[in-house]
Amino acid sequence: RQFDGKAADMPAQIHHPDGKGPYPLLVFSPGGNAASFQGYRPYGRWFATWGYVTVIVAFNDERARERADKFSKVIDWARAETDRKGSPLFGMIDKDKVAAVGHSRGGAAALFAGAKDKRIDAVLALAPSGPVEQPEGEHAPKACVIIGSTDKFMHAATKGFGFQKGERVMFVIKDMTHMLQPREQVLKLVRRSTAFLEYALKGDVRYREPLVEAKEGIAVETGSASAPK
Repeated sequence: RQFDGKAADMPAQIHHPDGKGPYPLLVFSPGGNAASFQGYRPYGRWFATWGYVTVIVAFNDERARERADKFSKVIDWARAETDRKGSPLFGMIDKDKVAAVGHSRGGAAALFAGAKDKRIDAVLALAPSGPVEQPEGEHAPKACVIIGSTDKFMHAATKGFGFQKGERVMFVIKDMTHMLQPREQVLKLVRRSTAFLEYALKGDVRYREPLVEAKEGIAVETGSASAPK
């Protein structure tokens, strides 16, 4: 199910499963300055079918680092909504299972947010574009970076991946563009994304080994002492 509204006073599109919950929460940032949540509906719908409440937020700002604090405000809003009788999200959100997700500049913002907010259990950065800076904060959520082999932001994604202090995995998908095309390559992205979230947020260890399996067109790198071998 889907509805448009406001999340922490910012325009948002909310996707949620057709059930009572509670479900893990994904706070999703579009790319660029995130002036609109449009264009990311397929991702919201996909994750909702797998049992996630996905809040796609039009942050409408310029700097990825500053957006990290806005992720925290959206988490505050979501936690309040799941406790508020009359809210369409009443009882829907599992407060102990939260991921920061984003594409391009939004992916970089998600990496920054994960280092600062201890309520974030996982970070999923899709083609993060930078800036290439050490995140502030000592929190170390599980992290997943996914980027195309020809993406001009490969350096930023690799540096961002290296800065992550917890269990981490990076996928390089052959011939996928920065704008997450073509479709057959993006299918690989959403499958690995889902496997990561099932493992990192829901604790389903059945996804651990398949998650880091290299296949044709997908290169894999892991990191941290606790990373899957």
